[in-house]
Amino acid sequence: MPVGIVLAGGLSTRAGQDKAGLPWCGTDFLHTVLERLGQVCPERIVVMNRVWIPDVPGVKVVGDIIPQCGPLSGIHAGLSSCPDQQAFITACDMPFLAPAAVEYLLSVSSGWDAVVPVRGSELEPLFAVYARSCIPVIESLLQQNFRKVQRLFSLIRYRTIDCEEFRRFDPHLNLFRNINTMDEYREAKGDE
Repeated sequence: MPVGIVLAGGLSTRAGQDKAGLPWCGTDFLHTVLERLGQVCPERIVVMNRVWIPDVPGVKVVGDIIPQCGPLSGIHAGLSSCPDQQAFITACDMPFLAPAAVEYLLSVSSGWDAVVPVRGSELEPLFAVYARSCIPVIESLLQQNFRKVQRLFSLIRYRTIDCEEFRRFDPHLNLFRNINTMDEYREAKGDE
């Protein structure tokens, strides 16, 4: 059964407030992402370090195992609680998620530690599939105080898929758009 993991534990320093709860499509970022992800992944996990818990049946909420280490720590926590060998991982501030794109990534991920979209030389690490085989590698990186997700890719077997292939799911590639600031949020509301 496909598993989807949503990272919602960031400090939101650039936005100045918790992004998971920002209003979006009649609900909020987190619930929008969970609903869209649920169309492909009946099993969903949210990684967050707050008391607020999403009211979505069947969604498991976990906290970081190795706290204060950014998205890499969130990927680690999500994979560590994943009941399957792999999972699609995204962030709560990516509300344009396209379920068909998630399904496509999952369909081509067998045999890889990760499958990640790439635009030029830029990877999209928070719209990707990761295998549980990444867990010990991530633990080693975090123990050495490496926190950048990009560092992981030099140590695992991964496949890239050009972002242009995703235009069939989203012609404007908004599915890769993450909202970091309140200005970006206001701009994105126009495309909601």
